[in-house]
Amino acid sequence: MFEAYVTNPGLYPELGVEAGETLRFPTTTEEVRALFSRIGIDGERYGEYFITSYDSDVLGLYDCLDEYAGLDELNYLAHVLEEVRERGELEKFEAAMAFGEHTDGAGNLINLAQKLDCYDFYPGIGDDEALGHTAWRKSAQSTFPNISGTISITRPKSPCSLFYHIFPAFPSFFLEGNTRLNRLFSPPILSVFI
Repeated sequence: MFEAYVTNPGLYPELGVEAGETLRFPTTTEEVRALFSRIGIDGERYGEYFITSYDSDVLGLYDCLDEYAGLDELNYLAHVLEEVRERGELEKFEAAMAFGEHTDGAGNLINLAQKLDCYDFYPGIGDDEALGHTAWRKSAQSTFPNISGTISITRPKSPCSLFYHIFPAFPSFFLEGNTRLNRLFSPPILSVFI
């Protein structure tokens, strides 16, 4: 899932030696104890650790984690991210992180991963017109499942005004690769013509 390079900051000033090692998450108590033993963190003379870098296959994760993160919290985050991956929502999580809300630190990332249902994720949507049509179809199907006939709208002069006319409170965020993430703060307003 991800790994952190854990160092003993006390050894460098005293001995001029960097003592550190990579810890892969999720981890176990035994692995953490063994790592601490190898880098000289004994809880008496040296009890402090410092994380100098992160590496992850989750895009953008290392930018959201800091050097003073707790290992227990990082381990819990790794378990939560494994569940996200098993549900097939890792791409949605990465997009939510790119959105930039509640991403500062492991605790906020845990909360974000557990609340992915607050986000609608539309991969492949690259402009307001495509988003408006997708959201329209989704809303019309869930709001009016038994409609027979044609749902039509009168197109305004620009696709953006169509989108904002139908969905005025629908903030969104463009990501690279024609991906669109939207955070719904209020239900969209619909006008249906049959």
